Amino acid sequence: MAESNKKKKIPYSLRVGKSMNQKLTRHIPILQVTDSKFFNMHKWIENAIEEKMRKEKDNPESDIDLQTKSISLKINEHIYKKLTKKIDSLKSIHGSYSKKTWLVEAIQEKLASESKEVAKKLKQISRDY
Repeated sequence: MAESNKKKKIPYSLRVGKSMNQKLTRHIPILQVTDSKFFNMHKWIENAIEEKMRKEKDNPESDIDLQTKSISLKINEHIYKKLTKKIDSLKSIHGSYSKKTWLVEAIQEKLASESKEVAKKLKQISRDY
């Protein structure tokens, strides 16, 4: 293989929550069976990164779009203190960890768990009409 064909791989650790990990570990094997291209998680994530970069390049207003995705929260002081303690604990284990990452994981997990219940309720409502 020519040296120009070899692409240097840069190691990067990405911590994802349980919900995201479960989705990925279910999704990738399905692609391996149903898609003509071979997928592994590393290649799939590289593709996801490239797709997002293309979308943002094609949309010059993507920076403006990022501002609309900001959520301002008012968190109960007691919950905030518990969250801070949890993050400090995670930092001692992982070296680096942010409240934002943990909050995003919490939101993703809640959306995932509630989406199944909402789907059931919507299905029931549609049957009732």
